[in-house]
Amino acid sequence: MSELEINNDLNKNEFLNSTMGKMINKAVDLAIRTALPDLIDDQVINIKDAILVGGFQEGVKELINSGNNLKESVKGIITGEFSSLEQMKLAVKDGGILDFVSFCVDKGINYISKKSGIDNSVLKIITTTKNSIINQVSKDIENKYTSQIENIEKMDKYSKEWKEAFDNKDIEAMEKSNKKIINQRKNIINIENIIGKANTIKNITEIVSNSKDFKLSNEELELANKIY
Repeated sequence: MSELEINNDLNKNEFLNSTMGKMINKAVDLAIRTALPDLIDDQVINIKDAILVGGFQEGVKELINSGNNLKESVKGIITGEFSSLEQMKLAVKDGGILDFVSFCVDKGINYISKKSGIDNSVLKIITTTKNSIINQVSKDIENKYTSQIENIEKMDKYSKEWKEAFDNKDIEAMEKSNKKIINQRKNIINIENIIGKANTIKNITEIVSNSKDFKLSNEELELANKIY
């Protein structure tokens, strides 16, 4: 199950307690305090909650339940779960994050405009400085996933090294590459095909290391040869 369950029952606590919810919370808080430095904490919290709940929480549900092209990118961005590295790159590099954040911030500001208790002068400033909120949130999310892409590409390199060692029947080199993969795995989010490949490498390395030979079953050989 993903860290954040995406469905119609999504609630504020689920969203704010997810890794991405905490990141968005922090970025929105910083952007509001920068744009409106004279606001007291209670006012900042009210505005921030309105953007988070009326904008991001509702925006996520709307995009997930629609046929919008952003649907898969939004799922990955919010849950941190992508089916492949290519899907993550698509979300990060092709404007998926910026489009998603812009949609949610616009929705949040519209929610604020209908909410009583928000001063019109404050609403005007928020509206005119919405780009700073969008840029702050987008930058933080993009930095997170750019770093993830770099970490996954390192893991990919170690997997190639492992496959070369496997083909050369070099147990010591296989073990060395496997250790690198295990350590690098701690730094990446859940991408199905990447994690599956890491599990295969770990399992086959253990079999070969324990037996000191390469007498693998046909199924194990097939899995090994699919690494690269």
